[in-house]
Amino acid sequence: MANILNFTQNKMTLETKLPFKFDLNTFNLFIGFIYIDTNKEIKTKEQRAVTKKSLGNLYRLLKMTDEKIYIGKPELEERLNFCIKSLESILEAKMVTRGAIIENIREINNNIQDNIIDNIPRYERLNLDEIRFINRMIEDRLKFSFVETICPRITSLLETKESGAFKSYAEISNALLDACKEYVNKCRAIVSLEDVNEFSLADDSFVQTIEKVISNLNDPSKILYTGIRALNTLLSPGYLSGRLYTYLGLPGGFKSGLLLKSAIDIRKYNKNIVLKDPSKTPCVLLITMENTVEESVERLFNMTVGSESSMADMTTKQVVKTLKVDGEMNFEGNGDCDLRIRYYPNMSISTDDIYNIIDDLSDSGYEVIGLILDYIKRIRPSRRSKDEKEELKNVTNELKSIAVHYNIPVITAHQLNRESARIVDTAELHNKSDATNELGRTHTGSAWEVIENSDFACIINLVSVKQPSKKKTDEDTSQFYLTFKRVKIRYKPMQVSNIFSHPFEFGNRIKLLDDVNLKESLSIINVNNDMSGTERNEKNKTRRGVVNQFTPMNDDYDADEIFKFS
Repeated sequence: MANILNFTQNKMTLETKLPFKFDLNTFNLFIGFIYIDTNKEIKTKEQRAVTKKSLGNLYRLLKMTDEKIYIGKPELEERLNFCIKSLESILEAKMVTRGAIIENIREINNNIQDNIIDNIPRYERLNLDEIRFINRMIEDRLKFSFVETICPRITSLLETKESGAFKSYAEISNALLDACKEYVNKCRAIVSLEDVNEFSLADDSFVQTIEKVISNLNDPSKILYTGIRALNTLLSPGYLSGRLYTYLGLPGGFKSGLLLKSAIDIRKYNKNIVLKDPSKTPCVLLITMENTVEESVERLFNMTVGSESSMADMTTKQVVKTLKVDGEMNFEGNGDCDLRIRYYPNMSISTDDIYNIIDDLSDSGYEVIGLILDYIKRIRPSRRSKDEKEELKNVTNELKSIAVHYNIPVITAHQLNRESARIVDTAELHNKSDATNELGRTHTGSAWEVIENSDFACIINLVSVKQPSKKKTDEDTSQFYLTFKRVKIRYKPMQVSNIFSHPFEFGNRIKLLDDVNLKESLSIINVNNDMSGTERNEKNKTRRGVVNQFTPMNDDYDADEIFKFS
C-alpha cells in the first residue's frame, strides 16, 4: 500500500528505459537508414533526407529502449546493439565512411553481426517515402514516449482499486488525478511544439515564412485595442495574440480595476475579430480570485455608467437598461462579443483548470479571444514547488503557455514590493503627487521571474492631485490619475518615453476616461509638472499626450498624431 502514491509520482529521467518493441523488419529499416549516407560522394535526395538531426533522434530512441525485452531474441538484440554502436561511431567518434564504422564495431565470431553487415547494401535500398516514414516513426516514439510511463501508472492504480488494497477512495482518486493531469500536460506540450514553425535562411519556404510573419503583424484581428490612446501606444499597438501582459501595482492601486477595464475595452473597441471558428461567439473571459462577481458587476456599472448613478438606488430593470444603453453593455449575438466573469476563491484552481474552463466555453459555442486573470498570486501552478518564488515562476510560465496554446493575449497583475510602497508614501509626505518614475523592475514583489516571463510589464500607480472644487466654495477636490510606466516589452525596442498619466472621471476613482474617439489624447506626460494647478492645466490642455518614443515634447507637439490608430 505504501508504494501506491510513490509509484505514481515517479518521473521519467534521461536514464529511464522504455519497452519500445521493434520487429526484425523495423530494425532492418533502421540499419538501412543509418548506412544510406556512408557510401556515395554525390548525395541523392534520399540521402539528403537523412540528416544528423534525424540520426540523433534515432540514437536517442534506441538508447531509451529497454534492451531487456529482447533477451532470448538474439536476432533482435544483436540488431539493437549494432544500431546503437553504429550511431555512436557516426555521432560521437565522427566517423563518416562505412569501412571505418564497421571496422570500429565488428566483433570476432559474431555470425549474426556478420550477416547484418553483409546485408547492409540490401537494407539501404530505401526510397524517399520510406525514409520519411522512418523519420515520422522515430519522432512519434520520442514525442509520445510518456505514454509508456504514465499509462502503466494508471493501469496499476486501477488494478489496486479492483483488488481493494487501498486505504481510501480519496487516495486512489488523488493519485489518478495526478497521473491524468501529467498526461494531459504532456499532450498539450506536444500540441504547442507542433505549432512552432522552423525558420531557416536556407529553407525553401523562406519567402513564405517572411510573408506569413508580416501578414500576422499587420492582421488587425490579432490586435485588441483599449479605450486609451496612450495605453495602445505603450502596448505597441495593443494586446497581441500569444503574449503575456503583467501590470504591477501596490495593494489598492487599481490593478483589479485596470484588468476589468481591459476586459470591457476588448469587447467594446474590437469589432473586427476574425474567429478561428466562425460558428462560435467571441467572448472575453475574466477569471477573478480577488473580487466576487457581485463586486465586479458593481465596478462594471461604475466604470461604464459613471458615478452619477448608483445601482443601490435603482430597480433591476433600470440597472439593466442603464448598462445596455449608457454603459454600452448590450449583447444581441450576431457577432457581438460577450463578457464572461467567473469568480473562484483564492488558490482554489490551478492554471490547469483554465484549459478546462476555456474548452468548456468552446463546447458551449464561445471562443475566448482574450483571457484576463486577477491575479497571479491567487492561482496555483500546475507544478507545485517548495517556495513562493518558484511557484510564481511556474504560474507565469504556464500562463504564457496558455497564451500560445489558444493564440490569445493573457492579461494579469502582480504586486509591487514594500520598498515601492515606502517610495510612494515618502513622496506623498513631501507633497509630490506621483513617484511612479522612481519605481522600476527591481520593485517587483517576490519573484523576478514574473518580469522575466512576461512579454510586457508595466507599473501602474494611482495618484491624486488637489484641485479647486467646481463648486464656488473653498473646498478642494482631488482629481485622480492612473500613471503607467512600461518596464519591459519583449517584442519592440524600449524607446525614450515609457510613462504617462491618464485621468479618471472627475470625482470618480473607478472610471478611466476613454479618448480613442476624441480629437486629442487626454493623457498627460507628468502629473507633478503638468497638473500642479487648474490654471497651468488650462494653458497646457491643447498639448496633452504621452511623449512619442522618437519626438520630445515641445510647444509644437501634436499629441493627436501620436495616438492615431485604425
